[in-house]
Order: sequence, then structure tokens, then C-alpha cells
Amino acid sequence: TYDRDRAIRPEHIDAVHALQRWVEDTLAPRGVTIQPGKTAAVSLYHPDTAYLKSLCPMLEQACAACGWPFRISMTWLYINCDLAFVSKGTAVDLWIESTGIPASDILAIGDTESDLAVRERVATFACPANAQDAIKAQADFVATKPEIEGVLEILEWAH
Repeated sequence: TYDRDRAIRPEHIDAVHALQRWVEDTLAPRGVTIQPGKTAAVSLYHPDTAYLKSLCPMLEQACAACGWPFRISMTWLYINCDLAFVSKGTAVDLWIESTGIPASDILAIGDTESDLAVRERVATFACPANAQDAIKAQADFVATKPEIEGVLEILEWAH
């Protein structure tokens, strides 16, 4: 199933659409594209990651000026514009609530700072070798391998 955070209201979706229009008008001419498929957030891509990262302050200023409730954060390749009150952590809360599985039984895996919201809610947290240093510092286990090989190593470790 797809469960949208219950705190997301129609006015928040209106803000998502307004931000998308702003990106199309302001950043698309600069080669920035919107990742398709998201309904309550906006993720931006540009092949030059350093250039994309340089746009974060402009996005933050536009959101503040327009009153759009977004948290702007950089992943390895994207800028995520997420509703400020929604995170991977609030998604874990919803999942725990709907499944009844206690946080003490959950292993989470992350590699960028946006995953720290998950770390705070689970008993065990691990990361692949390519994780950001801030993530490694919070991990119970750091794999020796990057990306999918690291995830497989983590699953073997947890087994």
C-alpha cells in the first residue's frame, strides 16, 4: 500500500505544486529536472552535482519568501525538497504503528544525513562504506563495501 503521512493536508500539496512551477520557471532553463513520481515532495537533479548543490541557498530563500514549508537537503545526487514536518523518521513511526513491530526489532540502513531521522527511531542502524561521515558516526555497524554490496554485507551481519 501507499500510506501518505496523515499530517499532509491539501494546502501542503498546493505548496508542492507551486514549488514545482517555480522550479520549471526558474531552474529548468538551467538544466535542472524534477524527479518524476513524487506527490508530496520535490526532488531535483542536474548532471553537475556541485552546481546542483550551489542552488540550495536559492531554494531555501524562495521557500522562505513564498511561505512554502520545505526542508531542503542534499543527497548524493539530488536536492530533496521535503515538507518540513515529514521525514523518513515519521515514515518509520507510521510503519511501526501500522505493523505493531517494535522499534527494538528494527534494523535500518542509511547513507546520507536525511537518514539520521530513522536512526533516532530504531534499535539498530547500519550503513554501507560509502555513507557520509555523520552517518558512520551514528551507525552500530559500518560495512566494508559500498552501496548494494554494503547492504548485502549488512544483511549478512544482521542475520
